[in-house]
Amino acid sequence: MTPTEIAAIVLGFGVIQALLAWWIQARLSASIKHEYDRKLEDIKRDHERRQKAAVVAELMAEWTHVKGNDTKRLNQLLWELSLYLPSELVRDVKSMLAKTPGSKTAPQVLVKVRDHLLGDSDPITEEDIAHVHHPMNTSMVSEKSRG
Repeated sequence: MTPTEIAAIVLGFGVIQALLAWWIQARLSASIKHEYDRKLEDIKRDHERRQKAAVVAELMAEWTHVKGNDTKRLNQLLWELSLYLPSELVRDVKSMLAKTPGSKTAPQVLVKVRDHLLGDSDPITEEDIAHVHHPMNTSMVSEKSRG
């Protein structure tokens, strides 16, 4: 082998090594970026779920403590929920607020909303949901069964 051939082989190995190093670095960077992007999407989804849950909780609080004829915030929350909750839940919330005979109680509605936002495998039941009854406010019906 001539020195030129040896130099060409060494140069070829150097080029191959550089290309492999570049390729491995690109793959690692893409893999790490993909993992971070996925985690960021999970965080965004969790944040959105929490915001939606906060609207439901605020609706329940407004409903139980509405003062006089001031229903502006209550209506705003109801309409906001009706934009993203499934139709069955929208109807359940409406029936609960109207105290329709046979409608779900507040804890039952909250559990259904949790199931919708978190998935059906959520272990929370209506017995796990706590709320404080205000003795002077009868607007919230929460007994186990109605009509």
